[in-house]
Amino acid sequence: KVEPALELLNGELFEQAKAKAGEKGAPQSSFILCKFDMSESRLLRDRYNINTMPMYLMYYNGRLAYASNTLNGYGSSKDDLVAQARATLLSAQQGTFLPADFKFSLTDNRLTESFSATLSSTTQSLGTEQR
Repeated sequence: KVEPALELLNGELFEQAKAKAGEKGAPQSSFILCKFDMSESRLLRDRYNINTMPMYLMYYNGRLAYASNTLNGYGSSKDDLVAQARATLLSAQQGTFLPADFKFSLTDNRLTESFSATLSSTTQSLGTEQR
């Protein structure tokens, strides 16, 4: 659901940068959108204790300015991404960043860990009721 919106926005940003560059040369965008495949590396998972997908991380000058599994407070659409990027850029330009040692705590981010426990508990309850 999110990937098509990211790809569309990335294309629009590239076209805007290309139009601004005109004949001056290669386009330079102030935004770079990247997809990180968590199945190929544990780098971000281990660094930030990420266990929920998707996860959006926004950096400004190499510093983490935003980290959440939702955009703009509740969504995941292209418009939510644009709104969140603008808000994050403004905050970062004002010097607001997450701590250098930021990690999601277990209570913030245990969706994937608690699923099997919930499923086991539900199965036991259903099994008991059937007897």
